[in-house]
Amino acid sequence: MKRSIIPGFLLTFFTLHGVYAQQVQVDPLTETYQLALEQYNSASYAAAYQSFLELEKEDIAPHSMLAIYTHYYKSLSAMKLFHNDAVKLMMGFLETYPNSTMYDEASMRIADYYYQKRDYKNAVLFYETVDIGQLRKKTSQSINFSMPIVCLR
Repeated sequence: MKRSIIPGFLLTFFTLHGVYAQQVQVDPLTETYQLALEQYNSASYAAAYQSFLELEKEDIAPHSMLAIYTHYYKSLSAMKLFHNDAVKLMMGFLETYPNSTMYDEASMRIADYYYQKRDYKNAVLFYETVDIGQLRKKTSQSINFSMPIVCLR
């Protein structure tokens, strides 16, 4: 009787232990970031802006990828909504993360923002700072289209 209880107990213990070991812990900050990014990608810029704003209030390591992307997408959401402080937010991103791989992308977004507001003088200033080689192909095609138009105005 004792012999059949011990193997049964061990089998049950290791089976249940394996079930608990398979559970994946989801970081709440990562989950909030994913939600905010989904909102941004679905053009819900106001909701995304609020989500990124809330995420920035959390205790995130200042130069972590999460902090960098949160700041970038919060600023980008503000630009999409034409907030008065949108350029200031993105300039803050450029000053805080000058070595970011998204630096040229952020400069391009500022130039595009000015272009959309028909402020061609400032648009050209920012287009000139962009290193086209650092941009994704789709984005570099955009600058190749916008820059000549801005120069003609």
